[in-house]
Amino acid sequence: MKFRQNLRNVAIGVAATVSLLAAVPAYIIIWNPRLLDQFIHPPHLSDRDLIANFHRHHAEFEQLRDMILRDKGLLRVTSDLTWPEDPQTIGIPSSRIAEYRGLLKKLGIQGGIAVSSDQENIELTTSFRGFITHGSQKGYLYTSESTPKYLVAGLDRFSQSGVGGGWVHVDGNWYLFFEGY
Repeated sequence: MKFRQNLRNVAIGVAATVSLLAAVPAYIIIWNPRLLDQFIHPPHLSDRDLIANFHRHHAEFEQLRDMILRDKGLLRVTSDLTWPEDPQTIGIPSSRIAEYRGLLKKLGIQGGIAVSSDQENIELTTSFRGFITHGSQKGYLYTSESTPKYLVAGLDRFSQSGVGGGWVHVDGNWYLFFEGY
């Protein structure tokens, strides 16, 4: 009889623990998604770290920019997709996409390349955080604009809060960017 009572108590304890473990992720997702985001996405790199990476790999950044400007019509490249979906339809072979992906990996561009249709702006997203309702991204921007619109002294304060945005000059027409909402 005592054995059955102990077994029942253990079973109740296990059931309570499992219920609690199931409730905690639900609480985090529903009531505090920022807490979950900290576990899923690492923090954005600091402006200083991104600028140091740019200077260390300046030649590769310029090579990537030159490739993009030559490959007209290629608007997006990430580790697993391109736009257009089949770049060969615009004359870009799969070996060229592999070259893009190799440079992205080397430069730490986790979010890939996004090019405006007029090729005025090239975004190289190094990191992204958040969900549909609240998110942010940070990375490098090449723009052919003669007067940048969104210059700020630094982006780290936006990175920490996750809200706001702007550009920080790096070199020539290269900038860091941050967008958070």
